[in-house]
Amino acid sequence: MIVFVAWYRGWFSGEPTYHGKTVTQWLDSMALFDEDRNAELTGQNTFRYQRSPEVVTNDPALHALLLSGSNTVPVLVKRLTEPFQWPRTIGPVSRLRIWAEWKWYRLRNPGSAAPRPAPNGYGSFQRARHMAAALALLALGTDANAGVPRLLEAYAASPPGATGNRDFSLYDAMLVANSGLPHRRAEMIAGVMAATHHTNAVIRSASANLTRVFPDQLSLWKEKLLKMTGDADTSVRIAATWALATEDRGDSDVLRLLEATLKDKANPARLRAYAASGLGLQGALATNSLPLLQEALNDTNRALNNDDRFLQRETRTAIRNIEKATAGDKAITPK
Repeated sequence: MIVFVAWYRGWFSGEPTYHGKTVTQWLDSMALFDEDRNAELTGQNTFRYQRSPEVVTNDPALHALLLSGSNTVPVLVKRLTEPFQWPRTIGPVSRLRIWAEWKWYRLRNPGSAAPRPAPNGYGSFQRARHMAAALALLALGTDANAGVPRLLEAYAASPPGATGNRDFSLYDAMLVANSGLPHRRAEMIAGVMAATHHTNAVIRSASANLTRVFPDQLSLWKEKLLKMTGDADTSVRIAATWALATEDRGDSDVLRLLEATLKDKANPARLRAYAASGLGLQGALATNSLPLLQEALNDTNRALNNDDRFLQRETRTAIRNIEKATAGDKAITPK
């Protein structure tokens, strides 16, 4: 009984504790992310990340982590970089059955290289833990050796999923922090700006995406993002292009950038797909881009791979969106 109580209270974890709960236990009880935490069980998620300062600062879990101070930072980073965990919808019995089926298959096929079953992505419980850890790092700030720099370093060290993408829970956490921690806002903006110069392309790409948390600061980001669209790393170019397309709609510089990116067939298909999708977001303002989009749609000279199919899908959607917006404009203002 004593051993069970010690395990339950995390006495063997080596983590700092506050009021008898470890850092991880506080993360997993942060009420701000209850809906996200239970999404895989309920099938519902409202994606409400704009929270008032009162709601954020009064969360007992965040309050406890802030009082614990910089001692929590190594644990927060560890939780953000830990391997994938099985979702709660796949319990111990199901995991045992999956393992037994894999073992039986290996016994029947001795030469098989089938890997041991393992989770290949984040479930909602783990994503909620990531959001809580990210928010705690932002709330602790750089004075506690936390803030945006440590958050982005942890993100870059986290395992990518099957598609090569990492869990971007830090974006959702920063949305919460932007509205709920106004005293950290200037520090976060400065941290994101500094990260655009980072030597690690994963961090540069994340910083470009995070500029979208602060749409009112577009004048601060625009020239930097335009420059990042020429980055040597494709993921950075995609992130910068998409940030401009979503946050600076209707801007002539951005419209020309999107057209040029789509038109250049030397660009990776995935980058061109984001440019096409960005043109679709411009609505009727991109009417003159329709011939270019149609040309990209008809470009089937090579065997289609996944990125080519993605380009075609996004191009079709963009054409429909622009035509629909154009028809709507004409209906509203007939000549």
